[in-house]
Amino acid sequence: MKHPPREQTAPTALTAALVLSAAVALLYGMVLAAPVFNEDISHVDNLSLFDLPFGAFWTALTSKQYFFAARERTYQPLVTFLHYWIHGSPALYRAAGLALHALNAFLVFLVGVRVAGRRRTALLAALLFALFPCQTEAVDIASFKGHLLGCAFMLACLLCWIRALERPPKESRWALAGVHVFFALGLLAKESALMTPAFLALYAVCFSASSRDRAWRCALGLAPTAALYVWWRFSWLTPPPAFPYEAVYSGALSLGWYLKMMAWPHPLCLKSSPVSGAVYWLLPAAYVAVLWSQRRVPPRVFCLLWMLLALLPVLHLVSFANISPVADRYLYASSVGLSLLLAGSLDGPRTRFILYALLGVWGGLTAQRNGLYRTPRQLWEQTASCAPANARAHYILALTCLREDDVPAAERSLRRVLDIKDSVGAHTLLGDIAWRKGEPARARRHYAAARALQPDWDRSHPAQLEYLLKK
Repeated sequence: MKHPPREQTAPTALTAALVLSAAVALLYGMVLAAPVFNEDISHVDNLSLFDLPFGAFWTALTSKQYFFAARERTYQPLVTFLHYWIHGSPALYRAAGLALHALNAFLVFLVGVRVAGRRRTALLAALLFALFPCQTEAVDIASFKGHLLGCAFMLACLLCWIRALERPPKESRWALAGVHVFFALGLLAKESALMTPAFLALYAVCFSASSRDRAWRCALGLAPTAALYVWWRFSWLTPPPAFPYEAVYSGALSLGWYLKMMAWPHPLCLKSSPVSGAVYWLLPAAYVAVLWSQRRVPPRVFCLLWMLLALLPVLHLVSFANISPVADRYLYASSVGLSLLLAGSLDGPRTRFILYALLGVWGGLTAQRNGLYRTPRQLWEQTASCAPANARAHYILALTCLREDDVPAAERSLRRVLDIKDSVGAHTLLGDIAWRKGEPARARRHYAAARALQPDWDRSHPAQLEYLLKK
């Protein structure tokens, strides 16, 4: 595929940046005034690590105890470092998320110029990426900023790689240096950045067959960095505490769910129920069929394989800590390929109206979703409704109701949690409610159940233990 000269993209770069920034500001600006909720309460707003002087903070950030100090289960020290400086202002750390999302949309535009070969198609692809409704979870919740940073460094790495391929070997040294730097930064932002060499190889295979030998040499050059990271992450660092329970999910079913969300991003949900249904088995087969049918069209092969490669880390091929089997935020990087594919396929005289309609629908869904983030009670009611078998969705709804002093609604949600699974938290809260209501028998019954489920419950709930043991 012959790429347009680089100077042709320069006149539209500023225009694209302004258009994309305006689109993100228009659809996401409302979340700047939203209250703090979900993981941001414990991982950003009330994290004791951020109260330390910088010297002590830096020591903890770079120590073997990172996971305990940051309350994380994935290694993302760049995100922790960023939040150290901006954690005191919810509007500021949300604005950082919006800025990163706009930056990523602009980087998609730059990649799209090379993949699609047309600047307008590239801009439409970047707009699709910016407006894709599933992005809202990663953008709006500051704790998930690793997805945004990781995607930014991955795209920057790819752009440096493209520049290196377009130049003679002796003139590409600085571009290759950028590949190494952005790869290292990506690894410090999100563990899934380990997939970056696969994206670089994919581009070389699809668009620069004559440079495949250079692609292999570059991959080998990145191997020491990847090996050092794997040793550091999985051998040197003290691993995070064991997850409360181990869940095994089907990679094929999970892929089917993600493909369904890319084709029909509704309903959006902060949590999810276990994936099931024949359609989730059929969609991966349909994806393979489409990929085979497009095997002679390199840009479409690139986009389709990008979607799959970006999802590989979350298809349960390797275990990772997550209460929900699938999540909207895991589509963030994968949507780059989806956006480029849709724009490249639909930006034609007879199909362009479909693309514009899709932008309108996606923009409306994104605005509606962002509006919901301003009212936590409604957000978690919607979450519990769309994920009825997810115990954590009902548990967080109960906490939200308690903060609003709606005790009956909280009790209903906590009982729903216990219908799904035995829960230390649900039993403890129901015991607290019964205690306040003057129902000692029910309170003690729930406390006893919680104590039986968690061996160290006594130490973390001394007042409840005293009440339980009182005669």
